[in-house]
Amino acid sequence: MTWVLESFSQKQTFAIATELNLKAGDVVQITVTAQHLFRAAVIMYLMPLCALFSGAKFAESLLPADLATAELIISGSALLSFLLSRCLIKPLQQRFLNPQDCQPVIEKKV
Repeated sequence: MTWVLESFSQKQTFAIATELNLKAGDVVQITVTAQHLFRAAVIMYLMPLCALFSGAKFAESLLPADLATAELIISGSALLSFLLSRCLIKPLQQRFLNPQDCQPVIEKKV
C-alpha cells in the first residue's frame, strides 16, 4: 500500500506560465480554483454514481416483483447506465469546464 502513497508524493515536472522569478528545478506550490475542482468532481464522480443508481431504480420500477431474473436485469441496467454516463464525460467537460479556468496557478515558491 505504501507504493500508492509514494506515487502521490513524488515530484512531477510540467510547465506553467507565471510572472514569478523562477528557474527550472524550483519547487513551487500550485493551486486550482475551487469552482473548477468542484465541477470536475461532479462530472467525473457524482454523475456516474447517480446514473448507476438511477438505472437500477428505473429497471426495478419497470419489472414485476416476482420475476426470477429481476436482480440480474436490474444489475445490467445499472451497469449500462453507468457506462453510458462515462461516455458523456468528455462532452460535458468540454461544455462546462473552461480550459482557461482549468490552468493551475503557481501560488508561491517553497
